[in-house]
Amino acid sequence: ALLKHTAVAQVRMERERYERVSRYCLSDQGWQLSYSDPDARLWVKIEPGTDHFFTRLRAKMDHPLRYCLAAALEHDLAPKWNTALKFAELIGPNRPTKIRTHQQLHVMPLLNVDVVVDIDRFFNMDHGFVSEAISSPGDHDEGVPAAK
Repeated sequence: ALLKHTAVAQVRMERERYERVSRYCLSDQGWQLSYSDPDARLWVKIEPGTDHFFTRLRAKMDHPLRYCLAAALEHDLAPKWNTALKFAELIGPNRPTKIRTHQQLHVMPLLNVDVVVDIDRFFNMDHGFVSEAISSPGDHDEGVPAAK
C-alpha cells in the first residue's frame, strides 16, 4: 500500500527518470563532440528517425557546488548571467528538483524565441555534480531509451 502512495510514487518515478537519463547521457554511443576547451565540452546527439536532438555539456567550475546550485535555483536572476535570456518566469512546479519556465531567448538581432521547458534536476552532493534534463512539457523521456 505504501508503494502506491502519491509521494512515494513520485519519488520512485523521479529516481527511475534519473537512472534512465544517467545511463543515456553517460553512454558514449552516438554522441558527437561539437565544442571543446580545457574547461568544457559539448556533445550533440541526433537519434535516427526523430526530429529532436540531445545535448550534453560537461564543464569544470572552480566554485563550490552550493554556488552553482544557488545560480541554478534563482531562475528569475538567470537573465543577469545568461545574456541570451530576455526573461525567465515560473509557470508550473517550483521545487528544487523540478521547475517549468517560460523563457524568451534573444537568438540574434530581431529574432527572439519563446520556449516553455521543464527542467528536472538531479543533485549528487557526494560526487559534486548537478545534472539537468531539459525537455518540452509532456515530452519526458521521449527519445530516451527505456531501461534494459
